[in-house]
Parts: sequence; C-alpha cells; structure tokens
Amino acid sequence: SAAGLAYKCWIDLSDQLPLNFAAMHATVERERDEMLAAGVDVGMIDRFAQNLPPRVKMAERGAFAWGIIAFKKPELGHEGDARGCTLS
Repeated sequence: SAAGLAYKCWIDLSDQLPLNFAAMHATVERERDEMLAAGVDVGMIDRFAQNLPPRVKMAERGAFAWGIIAFKKPELGHEGDARGCTLS
C-alpha cells in the first residue's frame, strides 16, 4: 500500500455484534435519565433505543461484519505474510 503496510489478517468478530447491540440497548435504557440530564437530545436517545433491537436481529442473520484487520509494516527486505494470524 501507499503507507508501506502489508495485510496480515482479518479476525472476524461478527458473532459478537448481537451481544454488543443488546448491551448498548440496555445501557441506553438504564442511563436514559443521566443522558437527558447531560443535555443529550431526547429524540437522539429515542431513535438510538428504537434502532438497536432490530440491529440485534439483523446481526443474528449476518447482515453486519465486524472485526479486526491487521496490517504490518514489513521489515526491510521482508514481504508481508498472512499466515499465523495473531496481533502480536
């Protein structure tokens, strides 16, 4: 790439999304009064809370992908290698 980075791997964490969206929804519901007191617009809170449950179902159906893409700056004289996908 132009930045001199070589692709190393993709770690698929998509199976975490339903739990993540459900936890966000619980947090919005639990912290609603605190967010209102902090000046967050009620419409924004309501829209966010309304959109999260459908996203849980969409994530369960595989509509979203989420994960980590790792790149490495190759050492001088070495090409990138996607084998052994670790983030070390």
